Amino acid sequence: MKKLLLFIFLAVTLLISNNLFAQTTYTWIGGTTAWTTAANWSHSGGTGVTFPGSQSNDIAVIGAVGAVPTISAGNISMASITFGTSGSLTAQISVSSGATLTLSGDITFVANASATSTATLAGAGTINAVNANIAASNTSASYTLTLASSITALNLSGNIALTTAHSATPTNGDAKFNLTGGTLSVAGVQTNNANAANTSTVAISSGATLKLLNTTPFSGLSGTGTNTLTFNTAGANVEYGGASQTVYTGTNYANLIFSGSGTKTVGAAMAIGGTFTNGSNVTTSITTGNFSVGTTTNNSGTITKTTTGTAIFTGVVTNNSTGTITQNGTAGTMTFTAVPVNGGLINQTNTAQITFTAGATNNSGGNITEGSSGVMLFSAGVTNNSGGTITEGGSGLITFNTTLNNTGLVQQTGTGGITFTGIVTNNSGGVITQNGPSGLLQFTAAPVNGGLINQVDAGPLTFSSTVANNSGGTITQA
Repeated sequence: MKKLLLFIFLAVTLLISNNLFAQTTYTWIGGTTAWTTAANWSHSGGTGVTFPGSQSNDIAVIGAVGAVPTISAGNISMASITFGTSGSLTAQISVSSGATLTLSGDITFVANASATSTATLAGAGTINAVNANIAASNTSASYTLTLASSITALNLSGNIALTTAHSATPTNGDAKFNLTGGTLSVAGVQTNNANAANTSTVAISSGATLKLLNTTPFSGLSGTGTNTLTFNTAGANVEYGGASQTVYTGTNYANLIFSGSGTKTVGAAMAIGGTFTNGSNVTTSITTGNFSVGTTTNNSGTITKTTTGTAIFTGVVTNNSTGTITQNGTAGTMTFTAVPVNGGLINQTNTAQITFTAGATNNSGGNITEGSSGVMLFSAGVTNNSGGTITEGGSGLITFNTTLNNTGLVQQTGTGGITFTGIVTNNSGGVITQNGPSGLLQFTAAPVNGGLINQVDAGPLTFSSTVANNSGGTITQA
């Protein structure tokens, strides 16, 4: 009797287990948009079926039929989603604000026919998944298969994976991921091109953000065919948000953001057409080639140029209190073409030049330093505010070609020199000092002094014109 009861118990347990864990594949037929309406789905396998997400191992197959399936509220957790094609029609899914779709597996878009078609992830909610696969497989005609995403948050722990197809006809099935809105957070991008004639494309529209987390997010690009990364559309954002990362330089960028931590290595020439943002825990290392920023730069971390190429900051550079910008090249000028606003450190530590084409504003806490044998040139007016410091501490030369308005500290402490070609206004509280053993502090135009100009060490302090020493002004010589 006991054995019979044990047998019945085990049989019932197995039956319940099978019912609980049997995988159900749902296919969207879409009478309405409601994801959680069982009548909107057909199914195979499983028991007690209602809608995808009723069990965690459910699979949903969505084609271009019926109304757009919409998750309007709550959290849906399931295994995976596969999009199919129907001619040139579009398959879609929408997740509303406050709702979340979480997949333990992948989002996959496969070609059922050789026709250019698109699947779309939309809505103001969140989708979490592993990979997003776009797989062109049918090659009876040439076409492009596109997965587009405009959802507010798409988080992939894996990759965007693009696979193309080719036949001897020849016909090509190409693959594309199009980020049209929202933010995609992803490890990286992988491509698998079947033939030299194939193209895999990742494109970003204005306002959308691609956030990359892998150390080498583009190391999986195919060596066959063409990999097209369209990151330079005006207003498009690319963010390297992981730990130390290698920055892909095979394309130009619109807006580039470095966040996360560690060193972001720029190992070849790169152009940023829009804005550049460097985060507080990040070191940007420019090691090879020319580097340029088309509009504004906001720096709270470290930017170091060691390349012999040029570094050109075309727009206003805001160097915050935690920011450091270093010219450490042996050649290749670092140029600020607009007035930088400095509250951190801008320094020259090697032989290559720094040029401030439009002058500079150095605020309290800001330091601008020539610390080696290079040249620092201010081609236009400079404002050094109270608490700001400009130092020549090496064997090089700082030249102020036009005006200096000083309420902070300007000092020569090395063996190099500082030359003031234009008029210097040294306000009350301002200090200009020669404190080096041999370097020259030279005024070629008549300074207007209301603060302190002094010589502390043996280096020469020279005035080529008469000094206007106003009330409160002091000039001393060692």
